[in-house]
Amino acid sequence: MSNQTVNPTDAEMQEFMATEQTKWDQLNGYMHPQFEGQRAYVEHGFARYRTAFVGDTNAVYMPDPDQGEMEAMTGDSCSDEVKNMWRENKGKLLKDVDPELHAEMTEESDGLAKALRDCGVNVIRNDRNEYPEAIVDFNANWKGPKFVSIYGGPTYGRIIQNKFVQIWECGPVRQWELAFRQGTEQLFNANPDLEYRSMQFPEPDVNLRGPGTPGLDNAAVKIFPDSHLLFGYGVADEKHIEATYNPETRHDYTSAGNPLGGKFLMERVLNNDGFTSEEIFFDSKLTYHFDCFLMMIKEGVVGMPDTINHGLMHEHLPECLKDYEIVPLPLEDIARGVSNAPTIGDGRILIDNRCTETMKRLQARGIEPVPVKYEKCWDTFNSGMDCSDAEIWRQDIID
Repeated sequence: MSNQTVNPTDAEMQEFMATEQTKWDQLNGYMHPQFEGQRAYVEHGFARYRTAFVGDTNAVYMPDPDQGEMEAMTGDSCSDEVKNMWRENKGKLLKDVDPELHAEMTEESDGLAKALRDCGVNVIRNDRNEYPEAIVDFNANWKGPKFVSIYGGPTYGRIIQNKFVQIWECGPVRQWELAFRQGTEQLFNANPDLEYRSMQFPEPDVNLRGPGTPGLDNAAVKIFPDSHLLFGYGVADEKHIEATYNPETRHDYTSAGNPLGGKFLMERVLNNDGFTSEEIFFDSKLTYHFDCFLMMIKEGVVGMPDTINHGLMHEHLPECLKDYEIVPLPLEDIARGVSNAPTIGDGRILIDNRCTETMKRLQARGIEPVPVKYEKCWDTFNSGMDCSDAEIWRQDIID
């Protein structure tokens, strides 16, 4: 059978190319200046937050909860109500499905950007432009999910010290950095010390549970001082932990990533960069992502669920947390996404404004919570503020 190619003189193709060119030109023209001259460095996850890349609601499509990776993430902790809403509207633009909800989520996303700016954080953001169809339908070849632009968090890329680490997130947001490639180029131009590292790009398997093979999720990695990384993986039962180390069953029980993925990152991607690491397992019935489980508050203080053994699937704390104060977070607030909270690094932390009990507990410890309305975003996608901002620059003392 001969190969068939699209005739570039075809009227439909010419119209598509022209439309895409306009969208790319508008997007790049607006974003390029925001990246120019921008410092890119993350000392650790508690350091002073200086620049964030924040998502938007210009292309929010509903995912399919029954596809492999989405079911793995949300199956243990996501409500039937949320999953049914996705299922009934999969592949549809939220703005068309529920204009009122979309307007509320837009207001919340704008509110997150404003709260960060009010805390002195520079915000990079596409708050006006339509995305090219190539980005929206990036996963079409394997009938994967369309773009969910609100979650421009670690999905853009994890900057770990002077390493731009591309771990490649789940399908709805995997294409984030591709949409802003010209901006990424500006980061490398402005930072001669910035180095690139990458996991393998995930295979296009609609049935695969988890974010590709070997399998690591951006949310599974927390950056601690002294070049130390803490990995967290969710399982619904302690008896399943052993299976996560087996190449044949590693994807079957974890909610987001598995320890073989973390092992690959440490041994094959960051192996010459001087990092150390530990890993823990948590109860995925409480929440699915490690960044929805462990709240990074300030150096020496973290938050974890107020339950037996902090919701961990083993009795011991990792070495990096043994001298830390652990703030017990109410389970009702965990269910509202309270741990998915950007810390400013100066004693302030952004908190979902519904989580009043958590705010009291933080204030009692001298931490200033900054309430932000993010209810609709969390309740619609079970992803919060920290899933919506990428850390471009965190550094305590500027050289």
